Amino acid sequence: MSTEIVLAVITHGEHICLMRRSAQVRGDNGKWHCITGFLDENQTPLSQAYAEIREEAGLGSDTIELKNTLVLEHLDGNGCSWRIHAFHFESDTRDICLNWENDASLWACSQHFSTLPTVSWLRNVLGALSDTLPEYAGPETSYDKEKVFASAPAITSLSDFAYAPPNAPTANKAHLRRREERRRCPA
Repeated sequence: MSTEIVLAVITHGEHICLMRRSAQVRGDNGKWHCITGFLDENQTPLSQAYAEIREEAGLGSDTIELKNTLVLEHLDGNGCSWRIHAFHFESDTRDICLNWENDASLWACSQHFSTLPTVSWLRNVLGALSDTLPEYAGPETSYDKEKVFASAPAITSLSDFAYAPPNAPTANKAHLRRREERRRCPA
């Protein structure tokens, strides 16, 4: 039996939105990732993806367009099986409003991910979605600081950006409790 999750990659032009997982989430704290969430029993994968995007990035369905979708199976290092409903959305804005799950966001060119501490399986998902992602070149491509920060000239290094606080931290205890219950690896 697999735990089902949704994963949403958000792009804007040549850049992909990455979010750094906060200390308030379980697992992979401080690592860069895209939007993820557990699939609720009463939701379709697509409706859950839209809900997660609204919750984690503050983007409504009127600002994003679905470009690609696929389902992946992932077996983690603990022997847990994950069914990942992956989506690629193009956003008409770069204005992100983070919630408590992430403490920073970054718009980066996909080929520069090899220099960022990302969640281990992010590259696999990006590779699978690569036919609709902008210039996805995989994790072997070299880092080009000028391109990564071209859209944010006030930011001069990842360490400068890494401490940017979220725009709107929120916490819903009932939502946290449901997520915690679903995090347990199925036996």
